[in-house]
Amino acid sequence: MTRRPELQTCTDEPIRVPGSIQPHGALLGIDEQSLEIVLASANASEQTGTSVAPGTPLETVLTAASMTRLRNALAGDPRDANPLALELSNLGAAHGIVHRTDGLLVLEIEPAADDPLKFRTAYRRLVRQFDRLRRAESLEQVADAAASELARLTGFDRVMVYQFDRHANGSVIAEQRADENMESFLGLHYPASDIPPQARQLYIENPIRLIVDTDFRPVPLVPDVNPETGKPIDLSQSTLRSVSPIHCEYLRNMGVGASMSISLLNGNNLWGLIACHHRTSFLVPYGTRMVAEFLAHVLSAKVLEIERTSVLMHKARAYSIQSRLIDQMVAASSFEEGLAADYCTLTDLFPSDGAAILYRGQITTVGKTPTVEQVRTLSNRLSTSEPTEVVATESLAATFPAAAEYAAVASGAIVVPLSADGSDRIFWFRGERGGAITWAGDPEKSVVVDSEDRLRPRSSFAAFRQQVRHHCEPWQEWEIDIASDFRTAIAASVIHQAAELERLNARLMQASQHKDHFLATVSHELRNPLNAIVGWVRVARMGLDGDELEHALETIERNAEAQTELINDLLDVSRIQSGNLRLETEVVNFREIMLRSIETVQPSAWSRGIKISSSCVEETANVVADPRRLQQIIWNLLNNAIKFSNENSEVRVSLERISSSYQLEVADDGFGMTPELLSKVFEPFTQGDNPESRAGLGLGLSIVKSIVELHDGEIVAYSDGPGHGAIFRVRIPVATLAENVASGDSVAKVADFDLAGRRVLVVEDHADAGQMVVRLIEAQGASVDYAGNGNEAMKMLLGKQCYDLIISDLDMPEMDGFELIDRIRRDSTLTGLPAIALTAFTRGGDRARALRAGFQYHVAKPVDPDELLAVVATLLSRVG
Repeated sequence: MTRRPELQTCTDEPIRVPGSIQPHGALLGIDEQSLEIVLASANASEQTGTSVAPGTPLETVLTAASMTRLRNALAGDPRDANPLALELSNLGAAHGIVHRTDGLLVLEIEPAADDPLKFRTAYRRLVRQFDRLRRAESLEQVADAAASELARLTGFDRVMVYQFDRHANGSVIAEQRADENMESFLGLHYPASDIPPQARQLYIENPIRLIVDTDFRPVPLVPDVNPETGKPIDLSQSTLRSVSPIHCEYLRNMGVGASMSISLLNGNNLWGLIACHHRTSFLVPYGTRMVAEFLAHVLSAKVLEIERTSVLMHKARAYSIQSRLIDQMVAASSFEEGLAADYCTLTDLFPSDGAAILYRGQITTVGKTPTVEQVRTLSNRLSTSEPTEVVATESLAATFPAAAEYAAVASGAIVVPLSADGSDRIFWFRGERGGAITWAGDPEKSVVVDSEDRLRPRSSFAAFRQQVRHHCEPWQEWEIDIASDFRTAIAASVIHQAAELERLNARLMQASQHKDHFLATVSHELRNPLNAIVGWVRVARMGLDGDELEHALETIERNAEAQTELINDLLDVSRIQSGNLRLETEVVNFREIMLRSIETVQPSAWSRGIKISSSCVEETANVVADPRRLQQIIWNLLNNAIKFSNENSEVRVSLERISSSYQLEVADDGFGMTPELLSKVFEPFTQGDNPESRAGLGLGLSIVKSIVELHDGEIVAYSDGPGHGAIFRVRIPVATLAENVASGDSVAKVADFDLAGRRVLVVEDHADAGQMVVRLIEAQGASVDYAGNGNEAMKMLLGKQCYDLIISDLDMPEMDGFELIDRIRRDSTLTGLPAIALTAFTRGGDRARALRAGFQYHVAKPVDPDELLAVVATLLSRVG
């Protein structure tokens, strides 16, 4: 019994190495080093007019000028020089097309046909055709434009634009016919078997294929193998490559005498083809083919642009819906409840009729779906096939015949697994799409077997209507991507909910541990001095006198003070945490408080042989602070430095002005801190490694940090590691001039300082308020300019005007006062310009921010004229 050939026979056809070419040209395989012919098509002698055989020098076939052109082309990729203008030694002009393959140089020779596309006409036509393609806005428009232009360009009787779906079936989406008598294929579908996989791959590698005559007789290559490899030569890049006889018969059955196909690519994927048909044999000149190929590239780019734009728009909307769904999931008690809410549901992500969520055995449905039991049965069937893969099918019934029962609501589905075993899933459903697909011939008979057991293509391409049952509208790639991506969003939501519970549990446990630790620490630290007091009281009652009684009293007093300090720390922490710690601020001299604090701790330092050195450049270092709390800050830092210093070492204390703050620095050469300790040194209950530091609750630095921040200041700690000491730096904002005035400090008075000759720039977006300031200062003899915003001010400052002072509002549109002062301080010509800030915001944080930004002084609105003039006069007196 003779075996019937399977369809796979077409797939196995050696289309890359057919061993033959089409007869309208000749092929020469050349050794590139010697330029000798090692193989040739059997018609080479006839086509070139020279006897050609293996070993023939190429120079006997081509003229010397042509040989020179060829050698020049070989300096790089010879395909860049195609087509070569050649002269055959005995037949005259010809076209040469060159490429390299399998270690050989392949030269294909075609007759020098009269090409109507000379450079100038080709350029004009390209510009016109390119412009028409560029202006097309839809896929239909661009496909119609391409078919029309290519028909006019090439002269083919029929030009079609052919698009593949994701199953490799094709459909004609645009068509141009030479006359109405030709059968139309527009709208017809073609099965994937019409173009086997290896043919589609070859279309990707070589984008154009020409068949001059579908009745051609293949011309064999002599020898039929590459002498270098012993294998047939690869003709994938050949323009003359012979084609499958089955394909030629397929074309003849369509009434086609010649054809040209040009690939339309989406990246490295074959999106479609431009298929050109002629009723008789037809040779398209190489120049025309090049222009056609270029237009195909333009069409590919335009198609890609249109599709990408469409997909991006769909995805943008889908991700917006996804964001809402995530919010709903996070807010809901369970993620499935959030997905089924009325406001926004799974079916809003992309077009679908219904959805179902299977999670932990429970099924939640949205929209039109199969019954709960049908969904469960479907899931069980999927679990045995693709448990963890995203499944997208247009026909559930094709795989699960029972699904035909509910095809009206769920013919197709996208199924996304949520768990590793596939037990949890999300389903999106689409109902049945009615109607029919019109094929070009019966797709079941795309290939037939004749009486001699040979494969034959179908002979009829008449429209064949196939009723579609149990199929939904095809899922788009972007829809599958969105469904797959949504799995990550759901996982993140579930993880978020689990993490939130874990975080709350952790906080409860941590709070419980902190409470236990706090109580144990407080109990221990309060009990120690209390034990000492009670013990020495009992000893004293036993009848101590003289030095022993004095020692007992000193010990009782010292422990009582320690206990008081512990209680004060606890009270401070309580006030800080409840927001009830209040400062009683006034203008104080930071330097004086620093020096008094050093005097207080000096005895403690002397007892360990530690020297305290201090430095402060300015006599007056005014800050607005609570003097008692400021002293508490300095005491704590000094006591820590002494406690953690080695005996007979030094503690260095300095105070200096840095920009708009005074910086206190306390440095020692003691035990230092590890990076771990440094990272949490300001946290409550944090203590160093010095055994002496174990006394106390470890609250001091935490309290100091809170007090510093209440003063709009900041504190930082530095250490190079154990054994390298530590540095603490505290910054407190400088008191503004207005605050100095309020404290009774002496300032310059307007009457004592002549403002004549001074230039001042006032920047204020509120015209009435700005003009008031202008007139106020002009009345004192100064020359004043006005700017309505920061941009105007910068133009005036960068012009030829020179100013002695700028007064600027902070809250302005376009460029506010903070951005303005930042630009001033970064400009080398303006960096020293004195500046006063005006603002209606009078919180301490706002004042500190203004000073840190680069203003020297801050005046609150509503402006007090005497205060503002005092600030202006004093600041100008300092700049001379």
